Amino acid sequence: MKKTKVLFATRHDALSHRGGDTVQMLKTKEFLEKRFPVTIELALNESDFIKHSDADLVHVFNIQTIDETLKYVELCKKYNKKFALSTIYWDLSHFIFNTFLTNTFNYMDITKNRYNYKNLVINLKKAAGFVLNKKDQYGSKNYVDKRKKVLEEADILLPNSNEELDIVEREFGLKGLMEKTIVVPNAVDLKAPANSSLSIDWLNQLENIVLEVGRIEPTKNQSSVIKALENDTEIPIVFVGRVHDQKYGEYVKNLADKRGNVHFIDQIDHEEIFALYRKAAVHVLPSFRESPGLSSLEALFSGCNIVVSSVEYCPVHYYKFDQYGEICNPYDAESIKNAIFNALKKDRVKLPESYFEDYSYLRAAELTYKAYEKLMK
Repeated sequence: MKKTKVLFATRHDALSHRGGDTVQMLKTKEFLEKRFPVTIELALNESDFIKHSDADLVHVFNIQTIDETLKYVELCKKYNKKFALSTIYWDLSHFIFNTFLTNTFNYMDITKNRYNYKNLVINLKKAAGFVLNKKDQYGSKNYVDKRKKVLEEADILLPNSNEELDIVEREFGLKGLMEKTIVVPNAVDLKAPANSSLSIDWLNQLENIVLEVGRIEPTKNQSSVIKALENDTEIPIVFVGRVHDQKYGEYVKNLADKRGNVHFIDQIDHEEIFALYRKAAVHVLPSFRESPGLSSLEALFSGCNIVVSSVEYCPVHYYKFDQYGEICNPYDAESIKNAIFNALKKDRVKLPESYFEDYSYLRAAELTYKAYEKLMK
């Protein structure tokens, strides 16, 4: 049986600067090639695309790195290729608002009172972008038009949740995209080691850990976790992730020093992280933008209770976080605290077998291949 050749086209630094989009792409490739009659090549630039222009179809990843994505769309036209699009998108307004306050005004305390200024800040940034001729400013006509063009020209869309599709339709003024959409979940590798152990001695000695796995940056909101538990110093807080924003990282570490019993791990082997999920009492991710947050999924799969942000910031319904986790307002330390304590009171989460199947890479590969079959017809 002849294999279908698929070309995965993505940002130029996807392999050198890995993110969630990289993990999604490589794991999709692994499980597609393992289970279905496909062979997959990667294109990180125009030359790679041309080299593999004999591909039967193209799968483009990411509308955030839009200029690169547009080049691939033009190449698909030139070589008469149908293409699937993994949008990998979420509402960026909270991320931009919080990063702006941190970097411009040195405001590290992102509170529910400051939330009231979000729309004002976003609109002022749009206006400033227009005056300064920054055409790609978030929310500008150029920003919208570029992404709208890609979404309209894609032959099939593969968002990671229904909520993501809703945001895409709303932000880019489109309707009826569900007619050419197959929702493909973000996933966890079911081969994640169940018997791995922690090699860090001091970690083994901690009990009742509140854990957060993610880069240290305003979006991940580590400072609010410390503030939520500032008077509950008997509870150890463990942050795993490198400092992505230096100014914010220093602020978080100063808060940690004042509170005490806050621990930082820059990096940990992927096998060990699952041991840490199994040891932790709660994994908290009060983020201002996740779709859905691989660490939340990995924690759930490991039987760790989770706290995540509400639907404005995370697709809690599609991934059933509202059924199996606790929901918080990331702008409100008291809300984060209440969610953490509710999670601490519960027995460890037990997921039905169907959950592991629905959010597995095999399921993601099955739905992706279904999309390819539609394009090949």
